Amino acid sequence: MPIGLKYLRSCCLVLAVALSAGRAGAQWLDTTIVLPDTAEPSVLCYNPANNKVYCGSGRSNEVTVIDGASNSIIAALPMGGQPAALCYNPTSNRVYAVLWDRVRVIDGAGDSLVGTVLPGWGGGAGIGCNPTTNRVYCLWSDGGMNHQVITIDGASNTIVRRAVVASGPGALCLATGVNRAFVACRAANRVSVINCATDSTMAHINVGGGPVAVCYDSVGSKIYSADRTGGTVSVINAASNSYLKGLTVGSSPVALCFNPSNRRVYCANQGSSTVSVIDCTTDSVIATVGVGTAPADICYNALNDKIYCSARNWTSLAVISGSSNGVVAWITVGDQACGLTWNRTDNRVYCANSFSHSISVIRDSMPTAVEEHEVKDLVTPHPTLVHGSLWIPPAEAGVRPRSILCDLAGRSILTLHSGANDLSRLSPGVYFVAGKHVRPRRIVLVGR
Repeated sequence: MPIGLKYLRSCCLVLAVALSAGRAGAQWLDTTIVLPDTAEPSVLCYNPANNKVYCGSGRSNEVTVIDGASNSIIAALPMGGQPAALCYNPTSNRVYAVLWDRVRVIDGAGDSLVGTVLPGWGGGAGIGCNPTTNRVYCLWSDGGMNHQVITIDGASNTIVRRAVVASGPGALCLATGVNRAFVACRAANRVSVINCATDSTMAHINVGGGPVAVCYDSVGSKIYSADRTGGTVSVINAASNSYLKGLTVGSSPVALCFNPSNRRVYCANQGSSTVSVIDCTTDSVIATVGVGTAPADICYNALNDKIYCSARNWTSLAVISGSSNGVVAWITVGDQACGLTWNRTDNRVYCANSFSHSISVIRDSMPTAVEEHEVKDLVTPHPTLVHGSLWIPPAEAGVRPRSILCDLAGRSILTLHSGANDLSRLSPGVYFVAGKHVRPRRIVLVGR
């Protein structure tokens, strides 16, 4: 390494420590989005193509569309009923809202209703999308003997097939590696399996009592089922559709999420107010984390390796470290916190607060490092101090490959574009403007 760069790095490290004191890796309440008093927000989903958040509310029976950059309300779309679940279809750029007697289709670009699917008398529950086949799968039950997964064509928004599942379907997940959908059927104590190639039922797997949530380990090709009345998490081989084992967790497990970076599943236990951490390599519970009273939902943030858990009877949201399995922050949110979603574009987590008629927006200052780059000699020795936005001239952004922002280790933090680039979400510190296999051209000091 050149002597000048060694000296520069030493100086930069001192600056980085000074700039980042007290804020690096911090999570905080960014803002609160206030909804009408008639709204009881409960379910959320995110549209990465247009950077929008969708919130389904009871009482007002609306889906509120929120701009992910400004957190301002763009539209409030009347649904004609309470949205029970939402999902985003990236292939068609549409959002699907499940109501009691219909499925509403929202255009992701224009924020308007573009279709209604009528499955017949009954009620919808969970919904999921297979972007590879452009199919949407909706759980439907008439309260009697008819329990189905309804397959909707994402292009025409028409029903193309109905598959019978076990009684009480309430949640599903897509196992893309095997092209199957796994459906938690609470009343039957089973997980039904849908072959997405034929959109037909191929198996019913006995699990613990009252399965209410499922998630997919994409690395190990396994399904995890939260069995609410049994107090267990069942492990299923997704390739063979076979039951592997049951893991004892806390009381009334209700929600799951998967962390692919360390292959762990996090299970929110409503009855015991804990989160159980499951190692997917050994299929064993390796930690139990105390959270707020009656946890309702849980989600994973891949940019900072954090897990967020909301709680209905607690006004603080727990932030759990994916590496230490401990709570690293408590964020004050609203009353009856429930649904969560992650905005990966702006690195924000949204929490629906039913009784407060609001959505809490949680922000994280930690940057992400996803790709290694070699840091060589610098072209420009004079640093640029940035407090908000970094301006990239057209000629600089036009260099191929595209300009990127790197940290001191040479790891890619952000892809830059010509014009103003928002750096306010980054931790204070020292960065470089560079490109893959291109020597750094500018030192950037990010401050608060």
